[in-house]
Amino acid sequence: MKKYAGTSNEDYIEFAAQTARKVTTSRFDTEICERLDIYNIAHLPYKATQLPFGIEEYEADDYLLEHSNNPLELAELWQKAKANESSDSSKNYIISEFLKPFPRESFERFADKNWLSDVSKAWFNKDGLALDVQAQEMNSLFFVEDKITIDDLIDFVRTYKRYGYKSPATILVERIEQRFKECAGFQIKDYYVEHLLKSCYPKYEIETFEDVPF
Repeated sequence: MKKYAGTSNEDYIEFAAQTARKVTTSRFDTEICERLDIYNIAHLPYKATQLPFGIEEYEADDYLLEHSNNPLELAELWQKAKANESSDSSKNYIISEFLKPFPRESFERFADKNWLSDVSKAWFNKDGLALDVQAQEMNSLFFVEDKITIDDLIDFVRTYKRYGYKSPATILVERIEQRFKECAGFQIKDYYVEHLLKSCYPKYEIETFEDVPF
């Protein structure tokens, strides 16, 4: 691709990325139209999944997750699930994000030494911060009604390997992503969700994703 004079390298890279994204978006549109036998993705709202008679509103999302073959419906579920995931403030989520390896001596100080066999060696680092210091730091950074304690950290590392925890919100996101790929034939992308929703709902404004400049 020719690089025009007067453009910075960053501008060129951004232009190339946008062009590639346009091509990918068009290819994804074609894939969905062929799979669902529609002329344009804007017709997806007319392919809505029929919900069982009498189903409660709070049950609808669960039903769509398992029974919908409409990428639009799954994209909407994904958007909601991603928002819930990003706002997760549960103890385990905070610990999973911010707990770093700690000295073995710190664990032995606060926990039963017989529990050492329950803990992955990846959690130990002689140069790491002690458990009590890390608990204090987490409580100073986040408002949790029931404060994070050293016992919480000990229970966490006994239960999960490092990077082994997945919150219920993350598990839901991954399940939706799996179902979307089954229906659409490709992996869900945030920019494509934005494109899909804007194409099907022209007045729809999406606040959770950055604007795509095309």
